[in-house]
Amino acid sequence: MEGNFGKGRGLQLVLLAIIFAILVANSEGERCCKYVVKSYVQSRITYTETCSLWGRCRQKSMTSYRIAYRVEQLCTNGPVRSPIVIVPGLFGSHIRAKFSKLVDKVFCLCLSGFCPVWLSLERIFCLDDVLKLYYSNGRFNTESGIETMIPDFGHTQAVEIIDDGVLDFGLLDSYTSYFYKMVKYFVNKGYTKDKDIRAAPFDWRYDAGCIFAAHNYFQRLKTLIEDTYNSNSNRSVTLVAHSLGGAVSLYFLNNVVSQEWKDTYIHAYIPLSAAWSGSSVTVGAVALHTFQLLDSVIESKTITSHLTSIVKTWPSMYWLFPRAEVFGNQTIVESRYGDGRLKRTYSANDWQAFFSDFNVPNGWEILQLVHALNANFTAPNVTVHCLYGAGYSTPFKFIKNVDDMKSPAEVIFGDGDGTVNIESLEVCLKWKNEQSAPFTSKKVKAAHTPIVKTRTVFNYIESVATDCQTGCPCINGDVKIIGGDSLHEGNLMTWFNGSWYSVCTSSTLCSYTLKVACKQLGCESSSPRVERFKATNEKCLSICCTENEDTLHDCIFSGLNSIGTQLDYIYCQ
Repeated sequence: MEGNFGKGRGLQLVLLAIIFAILVANSEGERCCKYVVKSYVQSRITYTETCSLWGRCRQKSMTSYRIAYRVEQLCTNGPVRSPIVIVPGLFGSHIRAKFSKLVDKVFCLCLSGFCPVWLSLERIFCLDDVLKLYYSNGRFNTESGIETMIPDFGHTQAVEIIDDGVLDFGLLDSYTSYFYKMVKYFVNKGYTKDKDIRAAPFDWRYDAGCIFAAHNYFQRLKTLIEDTYNSNSNRSVTLVAHSLGGAVSLYFLNNVVSQEWKDTYIHAYIPLSAAWSGSSVTVGAVALHTFQLLDSVIESKTITSHLTSIVKTWPSMYWLFPRAEVFGNQTIVESRYGDGRLKRTYSANDWQAFFSDFNVPNGWEILQLVHALNANFTAPNVTVHCLYGAGYSTPFKFIKNVDDMKSPAEVIFGDGDGTVNIESLEVCLKWKNEQSAPFTSKKVKAAHTPIVKTRTVFNYIESVATDCQTGCPCINGDVKIIGGDSLHEGNLMTWFNGSWYSVCTSSTLCSYTLKVACKQLGCESSSPRVERFKATNEKCLSICCTENEDTLHDCIFSGLNSIGTQLDYIYCQ
């Protein structure tokens, strides 16, 4: 599969090169340069390929095309942008194990050192032995004689593909692919693995308290961010966190580092589908023999069948139990007799009784221990872009037949991203009024795990990390959308003479302006919808495009209009 992809890409580049050669030969250097820029912005060619083709163009023609300055800077000085550090979520880091004693399953053993366990298809039958934890007196440990470790700290290969050791064998759209597409996108944009795009894997079986006390994770994360800052010309870091990684990174920002440190080292914080206040799916997995959590995240029945008996031993599961501060008295579990009579209901205020009634040893003690972490969901006071999915059927309530405890519960669905409930995903919204640093939230058309594989999310992260599309100083005509409920909905803004301004199209004769802007943002729609509203405290920039422009760079800038004119709120998808 990859081989065919490589051949196809090679043919694509050959065809592009032929087109460029013909254009240059015909003394159409300006058109050639526009092809280069357009191909790079639309991610059809990589940063390296862009600069190679650009060099051929500029030798033949000193184009007047206004974007020439930007690409010249890009290829001469390299991209100027914030480096990225990724904090993965549940199941998102490799786990390796070393055995100092014989185990019952001989095929679990490896000859020496640490061998892959999560995820290793060779040792899939070892998961229940190696990944199970034992709780005693406030501490969690693996089975005696088994030692585990998290490999490749700082390296993106730790989070690209979950199958430890598999780099790329046609599994890019399967359950084993995780941050692979995101990393590849940024590498094609000129980022370098393990230099300005890095990863901080952790043992996702544990809660923040455990990885802080026993694994020294947060000190390693702090050092990684500092090293990344120092090795990238003192550029502050964009911290991207997914799922459980959101809660882990929030704990880090609020409890481990100072405000002065954050002001220096953090450019922006981008949580993706973070389970801030837990999720109902963990309740089903821990006590009700109902495993939508495993099915939605892992998407492999063969693998999940080896985890169902051990998930209740992980403190991270209890950390992800729905919290009363957010879920309140909503019923999450109904217990009923076999004849349908109601026995009792349980809300997030009733977990002590729930653990007792459903025979979860130490459940209440563990829950109290881990729920003290991130208890108030305090705003981190860094620039936040909180992205999450919504509109997907997400398990919310379980109806359990207590006369048949081994059978799965009936599931009642609510809103969310398919794994995390909307109540938990939107905890971050309260930060807007709680911190002085900028805050933005966006609903994304992507479910829980697919959000890290979604092109519009990559575009958004890039816009945050670089401000302008190619990572060089902004020039007139660069565009972005702010203040909407989705990535491609909101107030259209453009860069003009050193500042961002809202866009207003003053005439129906300029109907192509919005289409050009949406195309420039990577949207597929050729007919964006627009609403106009009256601005009260800002000026807007009038821009008029015809049907021939590729970007707003080539359109006519009519100047700034006075306060109170009509602004454009657009929907381009």
